[in-house]
Amino acid sequence: MPLKTELSEKVPANLKKEPEFQALLDQIKQQRIEEKAHLVKFLEQEIALVERWLEENSHSGGAAIKAVRSKIVHLGVLKKSLKLVREFLL
Repeated sequence: MPLKTELSEKVPANLKKEPEFQALLDQIKQQRIEEKAHLVKFLEQEIALVERWLEENSHSGGAAIKAVRSKIVHLGVLKKSLKLVREFLL
């Protein structure tokens, strides 16, 4: 069963309205992810990448405040997406 279908069946209706759920479905489609393990690995790598970027750029003054805020929001979405996957797929 495709991951998007499985998620849609297992995630409660109130969570399906959340932007993180929609973002997760978009990532599955864009990255053509078909396996649960691949999805978890992808999300973990993305989280590590954003955390590393924030660590390197948030205190250096080289990054614009808007870019740092955007990365923080993106990190939050990634972490919530990973939580959804772990809670409802694994």
